[in-house]
Amino acid sequence: MIIFAAAIYSENKRIDITSYDIYDERLPEGFDGARIVQLSDLHNSSFGKHNVRLISKIKAAEPDYIFITGDYIDSRRTDFKVTDFLSKNITEIAPVYFCTGNHERRHSHILKKLEKSFRKHGIRSLRNSFVYLKRGNSRIRLIGSDDPAFMKRKLEKEEREQLLSERLGHLCSSQDYNILLSHKPEYYKVYESSGAELVFSGHAHGGQFRLPFGIPLYTPDEGFFPIYAQGVHKIGGMTLVVSRGLGQSVIPFRINNSPELVVVTLHCGAESTKRQ
Repeated sequence: MIIFAAAIYSENKRIDITSYDIYDERLPEGFDGARIVQLSDLHNSSFGKHNVRLISKIKAAEPDYIFITGDYIDSRRTDFKVTDFLSKNITEIAPVYFCTGNHERRHSHILKKLEKSFRKHGIRSLRNSFVYLKRGNSRIRLIGSDDPAFMKRKLEKEEREQLLSERLGHLCSSQDYNILLSHKPEYYKVYESSGAELVFSGHAHGGQFRLPFGIPLYTPDEGFFPIYAQGVHKIGGMTLVVSRGLGQSVIPFRINNSPELVVVTLHCGAESTKRQ
């Protein structure tokens, strides 16, 4: 039991770097070779004192942009010293953009304090809004959607999907290449139908527990052996990137599922997805 516990502890403190090359002929030429680091589901976790190991790995990836896809905090054990120090340091590496997760929804005063920290450090919080990323003469529309948990609690899933579809229909543009940050991957059909070309999500924690060969065991939203708990998925004309995330919440450990930092390199060219 001691050996098993030590192995689990070590695994939960290791950070896996997962790199993907995303190819898309529709990508504006100026963004060919642009590199994105996706940081998801931190849940206030620390990797070394002041998150020095996490900061070091983000810096080593040499990103052009950093995307935080929700659950940066944990509503059960929020520690603003952790998030504030990390926010300050990653904005010194590259521009940072954030979308909310379900944990940011649970306490409005916590979200207000978090966004105050973001403004202080220059992190752009995209709450049902968009900005243009520009490289040379090219631009991309970067959209951030609030987690569906921000909608009325009594809504059925179909009603949430309809409201989300209407929201994204206004935010996505047929004139631009659309990158969407949205916490929950299970709404992939809405993302695709709304016109997003590339989506970054998290939430599922890679299934929290994974079987041999990295097979996710279970997520509350998809059930057993979920498909959209991790990895890159091609859905119609859209590419969905799902991070396994970095932290834990209700269950305080992960099995066969080390924390993950995703690095995506964009390529303007024939459509394919290659994992390194």
